[in-house]
Amino acid sequence: MVGAILPRMPTYLLGVTPMNTQFAHTRTAKLIGVSAALGSLFLGLTACSPAEPKEVALSATVAASATPTAEAEPSDFPATFLSAIDGDTAKVQRVSEKDGSAAGEPISINILGIDAPEIGQCGGDEAKAEFERIVNPQARIIITFDAKAPREDKGSIAQAYISSGSSDLGERLVSAGFAGAWHAEDEVVPTRFESYEKAATAAKSEKAGSWATCDTVGR
Repeated sequence: MVGAILPRMPTYLLGVTPMNTQFAHTRTAKLIGVSAALGSLFLGLTACSPAEPKEVALSATVAASATPTAEAEPSDFPATFLSAIDGDTAKVQRVSEKDGSAAGEPISINILGIDAPEIGQCGGDEAKAEFERIVNPQARIIITFDAKAPREDKGSIAQAYISSGSSDLGERLVSAGFAGAWHAEDEVVPTRFESYEKAATAAKSEKAGSWATCDTVGR
């Protein structure tokens, strides 16, 4: 019924003049156009956004796969015994496992878990002489790092066990009475320290080596 009455009602009663009617249609068309544009923009953003995380994830994966992984240092390596610096330190030449050729420059190795008197101290010269007696120059030796202890001492000198064949040279020096069992108090106890300590106790009680003439052997 309202629809039948409205066409016959004067336009001023509806608050719309012919000019207003044209303006309303124009404004409505503009609003529809703006809404359509905003809708297209929203759809475009929605369609693009899911792809971005995938691209970022893919880039991260490629970067990770391209990053080289550092190889862990071996726990032991072959070397040639060059000389004894003192009763518990040796100069050695690392060699290639493939052909035995020299690899790098000679290095110093402190025997981990023991300590011998310094040169000039009671038993110091004897300890060095004993070290050179139990292993010949140019002999093939094995340097073994402890899995728990630092690989360098506070003086930045490598510290490790030295073996010749099946013989632990550190234990031989301690058993002969030319070195004692020792480790830095603020560092982890070396794996072989307990066996060195037992050997030192036995050598001291038997007055072996420098224990026969020195009040103490090492620290």
